[in-house]
Formats: sequence, C-alpha cells, structure tokens
Amino acid sequence: MIRRIGAFFLFATILLSGSLFAEAACSSNAYAYACANCAITGGKMNEACYDKYIDGGVECVATSYPLLAVAYNSGKCPQADECQRNLEICKAVTSDGNDKTDCSLPAMQDCYVEADACMAAASSKCGGDQAADAAINICAGGPTLGLILLFGFVRSRKPSSSTKTE
Repeated sequence: MIRRIGAFFLFATILLSGSLFAEAACSSNAYAYACANCAITGGKMNEACYDKYIDGGVECVATSYPLLAVAYNSGKCPQADECQRNLEICKAVTSDGNDKTDCSLPAMQDCYVEADACMAAASSKCGGDQAADAAINICAGGPTLGLILLFGFVRSRKPSSSTKTE
C-alpha cells in the first residue's frame, strides 16, 4: 500500500515538474491565435477579434502568475507596466503598419515572446514565485489535476475491504 502511494506521488511530481518552472506563453500565443483566426481586410486586423484574443492573453497572465496579478492590482508591481511599455515599443519599431505582414514577421512574434519573458521576470520581482504560482494553479486553476491528486489521496486513505470492523 505504501509503495502504491509513493508511486502515485512520484507520478504526480513528474506531471507537475514541467509546469512548475515553465514560462507562460500568454502574449505570444494570444498574438499567434489572433493572426491565425482574425480576418484581415485592407491590411488591418478585425479589432474586436484581436481584442478578444489579447484579452485572453491578459487572462492567461493573471491565471499563470496569480501572485503577480495580486501585486499589480495593489499597485505594487511597476515591472508589469514596464513589460507592457516594452511590448508597445517593440511593436512600433517592428511593425510596417500592415497587420497581414506583421503576422508573418518573426520579429513581431519575438516582441510577444519577449513580453512573456518579461512577465515571468516581473512575477519574480513582485513577490511571486513560479513554484508558488504553480501550486496556486493546481488548487484554483488546475481542477483536473487537483481532482486527480484528491482522488489519489482519498483512495490511499480508504480502508481496504479485508479490514474487519468490530
């Protein structure tokens, strides 16, 4: 029984280890999805569609780095504002004004990748910690994995059918 519990927690640790230290690709994924899915007419991307994907990227940052989000909302993380400014500067320097062309430019995608790296660094500077953020995500944002861990814990504590009760 102990061996089974140990094997379960080893398996759970292996599953989690990649997510504990992975950098979220929120901005770069949001931009890539917008480029792939939003209509571009006359060199301009549909603004409502673009905003939908970018808003999803912002939500991704908040759920990937919950401690950063709390610090930022409390006015205690100017580094996040710096990331946004740097992204806007990068886009301005890289863009040729045509969204269709911009979507095909690796340099434009790099702007968003750099924004993701900046947010990961900002999370560390604003009192966040990737391992703590991952733990919060397991409890709040990772319901499937949370249920798996809970089921494993409950199952390991369940008395076996061979145990007699008097």
